[in-house]
Amino acid sequence: MKRVRRANATVWTAILALALLPAAVRAQEVALAVGNTVPVVDVFGRNWPGTNNDPGNSCPVEIRRTWTDGVILAPSNDPAQLEALNPLVTNTYLGRGVVGANPGIYAETFTNRSVLATNQQYYARVFDRPPGPAPVYYADTLPFFPPATDPSVNPEFGPQKLVATGEPDVDTDGDGIPDGAEGDLGLDPYSPDMDGDGFNDWFEAFWWDYVNPKEGDVPLEIQIHSPEEPGSGPRMVSWETIAVPNMTYQLQFRPWLQDETAYSNVWSTVATDTNVEYDVESILQEDSPVKGFFRVIIP
Repeated sequence: MKRVRRANATVWTAILALALLPAAVRAQEVALAVGNTVPVVDVFGRNWPGTNNDPGNSCPVEIRRTWTDGVILAPSNDPAQLEALNPLVTNTYLGRGVVGANPGIYAETFTNRSVLATNQQYYARVFDRPPGPAPVYYADTLPFFPPATDPSVNPEFGPQKLVATGEPDVDTDGDGIPDGAEGDLGLDPYSPDMDGDGFNDWFEAFWWDYVNPKEGDVPLEIQIHSPEEPGSGPRMVSWETIAVPNMTYQLQFRPWLQDETAYSNVWSTVATDTNVEYDVESILQEDSPVKGFFRVIIP
């Protein structure tokens, strides 16, 4: 019996000592990280800007609570109504808590998990440019319930929509740049090649440091050089390269009797000079004359 009493005394002493410890020591609460894992990109496939510890040059992200049944209002709604029905939980930004420049993702950590109630739905919203200039696009995640114990939740951003209307954008001229982005870039949403130089606006806007979608650039033209007499020299195909350095070009050929889509690749090169030449003698055999068409494309 004495041994039993000593054991009970030891247990009570341990319980008392635990009660006197600070709450943080008694129960270390696991923080909750909220963030996407799929980068947010623009119409050119480039990550939206945002780098850790640089919120002034990063795309803003909001974490908000949904309304009843997960209803999410567009940013074009009346601000007072938006705040009443989708109240802001916190502001953050792309790049927050993530290594590297412009990763297109973020990780906002809540050390106090109770900020996000597990029985309430929330969503994240990202805007397409750093604070200051008016954003053109935004994207929302689907509503999510914060996990009760897991250390992270990864709601992904959905399709991009216009801030002004809350609706998806359209690409009227089919050049790969939606109308809102074309207006933002000063391009014509009704013309896929605004300057008429043969390069579509998406290509020239993507390589804007070298070509200009608003001003005509030297077109990509192919030349065929045949000897005056068969067999007296090589048959060459050549073209002047465009201003974009180290661009990859593909030379394609199709026999003249085949349809216009029947091109096949015959050569590929990364051009480092202003002129490219290729001997096509092996394609145009002397003993079996071939008529056809060559073209050069940029993949």
